Amino acid sequence: MVRKPAGPVKIQAGALDDGPHGSIVLRGVVAPETLANLLVDDCQREAGPVTSLGSILDALKEGEVLPDIELGMRGEQYREREGNFTLQDSVFIIDGLQRVTAVRHFLEENPKADLRLGATVHFGTQKKWERERFRILNTLRSKVSPNVILRNMRSDSPAINMLYSLTHSDKSFPLYDRVSWNQRMTRGEILSALSMAKVAGWLPSHTAQAKRTNIGELVPALDRAMEIFGPQNMRNNMKTFFELIDECWGIRRIQYREGA
Repeated sequence: MVRKPAGPVKIQAGALDDGPHGSIVLRGVVAPETLANLLVDDCQREAGPVTSLGSILDALKEGEVLPDIELGMRGEQYREREGNFTLQDSVFIIDGLQRVTAVRHFLEENPKADLRLGATVHFGTQKKWERERFRILNTLRSKVSPNVILRNMRSDSPAINMLYSLTHSDKSFPLYDRVSWNQRMTRGEILSALSMAKVAGWLPSHTAQAKRTNIGELVPALDRAMEIFGPQNMRNNMKTFFELIDECWGIRRIQYREGA
């Protein structure tokens, strides 16, 4: 059941812009004190518990800017003054409930924090349109592969840079040109960069405690392991391990991922 709004939603530093299918949308920043006035309909996933919002809360603590949320106002009434918009009709969250929940929790713990949550507001929406928009945003768009995320971290992470170089520069390595650092695997690639990075974490785990599955924890753990063992030892460990795998199963002969 949808509750009644406690008050209007305010958008700061707003500007009208072109939206989908020739519509007009409002882009700006949700005033923090009006986040509680955003409504949630039953087409949304339920708000996650605080314990499930760890990655978002960590990003907020680091001062990172979250992706914009999408809102739908079931009406077209608003007031505007010097770029600040007051939305007078009911405003529903279309996409971004977990971000809103995390930001509200963070502000409760840090009331003086300077937090900006961007938003795109669609005017004159209805529940059916909002439900379809939610489906489009959450099923039709492709999430970025963790392989791409790792590839983009190589300039800041010595460990990831070592693994990337190993797969692209060392022709004696059994997985030379066989590891995917892209959104999708191509012919000849038989292992993902994420899987390779996890193996790199397992090998020194008896000392370096680098067994991780989450990228945000895995990469720093690999960098710490490299500080302990040294880059050359880490590199040699990876080569020795996969040479053993190759000796047992002949991974150099594998032509397709399905046959790995």
